[in-house]
Parts: sequence; C-alpha cells; structure tokens
Amino acid sequence: MRKLYFFLVLTVSITIALVVFTFVFLEKEKHRSLIYEVSYNGEAVGYIKVDRYLTEDKVVYKSLSRFPKEINSNVISEKIVLNRKDYNLDKYLKECTNFGVINEFTYIRNKNKTFDFLSLVQSKFYAVSDIPITKYISLFNERQISTYMPFLDIYNFTMGGAQSFNSLYCSYGRLPPARCKVILRSVKDEYLKVGPRRVKTECIMVKAKTLPLIYIWVSKADREIVRLEIKSDGLVAQKVLTVHNVSMRDYPPEEPYCEKKEILFPSGDIALSGTMSMPRKKEKMPAALLIDGDGVYNRENAGLYTDISAGLGRAGYITLSFDKRGIGKSQGDSTSASVTDYALDIKNALKFLASHEKVDGNRIFVVTHAEACSYLSMLDFTQYPVKGIILLAPLRPLPIMDFECENVLANIKTRSAMDKNFQKILDESNTQTLECVKNSKQEYAFIQGRRVYVKKMSQLLNFNPFEDFKKITDKPVLLIYGKKDRFGSPAYITGIEKIMQESGYNSFDSLGFRNLGHFLGDLIDQGGTVKHYAINSEVMEAILNWITRNSVNVPGAQPDGSALENEQT
Repeated sequence: MRKLYFFLVLTVSITIALVVFTFVFLEKEKHRSLIYEVSYNGEAVGYIKVDRYLTEDKVVYKSLSRFPKEINSNVISEKIVLNRKDYNLDKYLKECTNFGVINEFTYIRNKNKTFDFLSLVQSKFYAVSDIPITKYISLFNERQISTYMPFLDIYNFTMGGAQSFNSLYCSYGRLPPARCKVILRSVKDEYLKVGPRRVKTECIMVKAKTLPLIYIWVSKADREIVRLEIKSDGLVAQKVLTVHNVSMRDYPPEEPYCEKKEILFPSGDIALSGTMSMPRKKEKMPAALLIDGDGVYNRENAGLYTDISAGLGRAGYITLSFDKRGIGKSQGDSTSASVTDYALDIKNALKFLASHEKVDGNRIFVVTHAEACSYLSMLDFTQYPVKGIILLAPLRPLPIMDFECENVLANIKTRSAMDKNFQKILDESNTQTLECVKNSKQEYAFIQGRRVYVKKMSQLLNFNPFEDFKKITDKPVLLIYGKKDRFGSPAYITGIEKIMQESGYNSFDSLGFRNLGHFLGDLIDQGGTVKHYAINSEVMEAILNWITRNSVNVPGAQPDGSALENEQT
C-alpha cells in the first residue's frame, strides 16, 4: 500500500512538474525579452531592450532604446508587427522622445502589395500612400537590432549560405523608406561570452546595397542575437543579462563670474522656461537674447548657446536662453506650434529681457541660429530697443525639406542606389504632402487615421523671409556660417547676403568659416559628459568683437578696434 501511495504521489508530482514546465516553456516561446548594451569605439553610450511576442496570428517586436549621451537625450520606441503565417510586415511604428517630449513619429502600414508612410517631426509632416511593394516585405535599419530578428526567424540555418530578403529601408525618418534587399550569409561558428557563460554562436554577415558590412552573432541553441557589430562605425551592441546604468553629466560648465537663474515668462496662454545668466555686478548691464531654431534641442542648443552665454558673461553681458514651446520645461505643444507662435515667443522673450531690472534696455542684442534667423525677420524692431542682430548658420524655412541640403541629398542618394524607383516615391511624397497642406481648411488634417497639424506648413508655403529681411535696415547685422554645414543651403546664405547688401543696411557683416559645420565648432564626445558642440574660438572672438564694436561702454568688454574680415579660415 505504501509503495502504491508513493508511486501515486510521484506520478502527481511529475505531472505537475510537466505542466509547469510546459507552461513556462510556452510562455517563453510567446514572449522573449533581451537586453543589449550599445557602445561606440569601446565606450558604452546606452542600451536597447527588445521584446518578442507571439499572438495567434501576429509576431510583434518591440524595442526601447535609451541613449543618455546623445545631444538631444534620445529615447526611441519602436514596434514591428508581422503576419505570423508568412512573416510579412503588417505595420511599423516609431516614436522618438527628446527632453521628455515626443518630437518624432513614423508610421508604415502594409496594405496588401502597397504601403503607406507618415512621418511627423514636431509641427511638420511627410506622407505618401499606395506605394507598390513585393508580396513579402520586412523592415530594416542597420542600427536597430530588432529589425534583424524577423530575418533570423525565417533564415534557413540548415541550408546556410546567402539568403535574400525583401525589405523597406527606414533610417532618416523624414524621407519615405526605400525598397531594398538584405542578404544574410553564415560565415563561421564562434564562442562569445554572455555574463558568466560562454555561448556557441554562428557568425552571420549582413549586406545591403550602399551600407557598410554588418556582422551579427546568433546563439546556436535558441537563435537569439548575441552581438551586432558595424566595424566601420565603431558600433557594437552586445547582449547582457541586466541593464548597466549609463549616466551622463550635462555639459554646462561652471561660471564663477556669473549667476544662473531659472525663469518663467508668459507667451500667450502658456509659460516658457529659460535660464538667465547674470554677471556678478550691481549696475545695469547690456544683454543678449539667444534663440535656437526648429530642431529638437533645448535652451543649451547642443552646447552652442552654453559657450556663447559663457563668453558673453565674461565680457559683462546678461544672457537669456529658453526652451521652445513643448520642449524641456516649457509649456505648449511642439506638434501644433506655428510660425506665428514661434514669432510670438521670440517677441515675449525679448519683452521679458528688456523689462528686467538689471538689463540696460538700450543695449540688447539678439543672437539667432538655424530657422530662427528667418523667423526673426517677422518682428517689428521699431518696437524694441535692439542694438544689433547676429544670424548663426541660417536654415531655409520650408514646408517640407530643403532639397539643397547636403544631409538630405546624401540620404536621397543612399536610397536611390537601393531602389531605382525611389525618386518616383519621393516625388509622389512631395506632391501628396503639399496637396494635403494646400487643401486643408482647418489647422489640422487626418492622415492615415492620425491627426496632424498643417498650420505651420501652410504658413511656410507663402513665407518669404527675404522680403522681411528688408525691414531691418536700421539695425546692424552679423551673419556667421560654416562652409561645411550639411544642414544648410549655400544658395540661401548667398540670397541673404545679396538682399542685405542691396537693401541699404546700415551695417552688415558676413563671415564664412571654411572648416566649420552647422554648430560652428567641434563635437565633443568624451568621458561621462553628454555630447555637445564646443564653439570655435575664432567664432566666439568674432561675436565678441562685433558686439563690442556696436555697443558703447560695455563693462568688462575689451574692444580692440579691429574690423571684421569677409572670410575666416
């Protein structure tokens, strides 16, 4: 009897164990979670967490990427949904968060042999519908590890060799994706270390036209990616067991000669947040308002305004920089902000600065960067005691993209080499996007089921900054630009120079720096500090000399009487 009881208990225990094991195994098959540490040139810069889900008819890959070292505090959330039967792409969604605000959204939808595309970047959008694709399609971005996983799920490891997959290449979010082929080829077996264990892996070479060679190492046991490497870029994504804390210090340097104060000022029905940097002096001082462009940068403007504020502070100037609406600590919505909203914010920032008790209202300068240079021309400067205006690396404000911009052209070239019909897709995108803006009767439109704001783009269709620049003839203006600016247009810079020279400006100077880019300095990527641009010393000196020349009795300034040259090396 005892033996019978023992075998009965044993049988029940084994049954329960098998049920639990089966449940755990099936749950693991339905949901896998992986973590990868990302490094550039040997330095950890962030991590990617990937989750793979199986439903009754879908395979879902979700990834969350955090890169605290990036200039604009990138957090990227992506979701790839495929049909479980044939691993055909159903839809793709991407959200990019900067300084706590979603500033970029990308959506691709497969509609049975055609796809729709929608990209939102702050208050601009780009859309196209009904682009033909092959029967099977997936999605690819060489820097996003989750896009490799669908290929591996259907790659025939037994057969090995080179196997080709149709895909949509989607990296630069503002442009529509290009149709391309991704080729995987098994190279060799290797052992790699994951935590305390050595894992046997299969090394697979990944090739896509125009892209550098990519290598991924896949576990022989469960086909999970253990490592991704793009040697030409110094990029490595390594599987880890737990997230390692990647903490970074902000760039703002110590300013013993200045006191920094967090401020709020009203602009319409919202409040904008900023920083006032004030030299430790009792008397009233001259001041400068620092205004950044349309990008996803905060008041520090990728470090450019941090350095300008410090340089002007040493020369005895108060500075005010602020977060645009919907960015950082400022209220408002960046996705609905219009050109008139932005001009209103500039006007109210200038009003706040001029009314401050420590500011000499007769000696206020305005420093602008990128698109803000053009929006500044909308203000009526007869109402403000502005002593002079500095335009840094102006960008052309357009409803979609500047197709004279080197960065845009380079991305178009890459896609055109992948997809011989990409130019047709791009032309159709331009047509559909602009038609939607022109035909909209409200400030927003519904595109592919999502509400998008069109007010700003509608305003930019008829915006001619050259005409507005003619209105500032009584203010001294300094234009500074880098001749290696990949985001700007040389023709736009030339146009500004021509308008100003022909419009009888009271005082106009233009400086072109041969070896500088959009942020007029070097990108600093070292140590535990967030990436930032350090302003070129000659640019900073030119700014100080010009302001000194156009100011009177500025405390702490060191005028040298030198005239500005037309070109710098």
